[in-house]
Amino acid sequence: MATILEEMGDTIAVCVLAGIPVPEAASFNLDQIYRSLIYTDLGKYDKDLSGRNFYLRDENERPTGDTTMPGKNDWGKPGYAIYYLCDVMADTLGLDADLEESCKGQVWEQLHFEKLCDQLLRETNGVITGQFFQPGENYFVSGELFMMHKLAEAYVLQNRQTE
Repeated sequence: MATILEEMGDTIAVCVLAGIPVPEAASFNLDQIYRSLIYTDLGKYDKDLSGRNFYLRDENERPTGDTTMPGKNDWGKPGYAIYYLCDVMADTLGLDADLEESCKGQVWEQLHFEKLCDQLLRETNGVITGQFFQPGENYFVSGELFMMHKLAEAYVLQNRQTE
């Protein structure tokens, strides 16, 4: 579901950069997709995750910034830049209009930004490399580039001119 959101982010960011209207189809039902990241009970897909959602909350239902998904993940460690882009989209495009205040895009946006900063500040062999993924954490050659691409889209959306 995050993939659908972030891929539509490509379309929306290109339209913003080109100064042309965003096609309605690019944002159609994205609010429902974002909502599902927060509220879908993953127990429907994996009984061990019953009562949990893609975007994780603590025992008091407060957002944590952590994520999970059912089944095996062939991406490796979480790509928090992807979730950050989804949150920026929810916040800037109003995809979170009907969500409770504690689960608005801006709340998750801050938490996921902190998580991606934590990733960038980790050390490899005693050196901060500024990489999203440590060796063995991501299986795609372009993983680092892909994360930067998502951050660039988020920047475009956060800094777009509205009329």
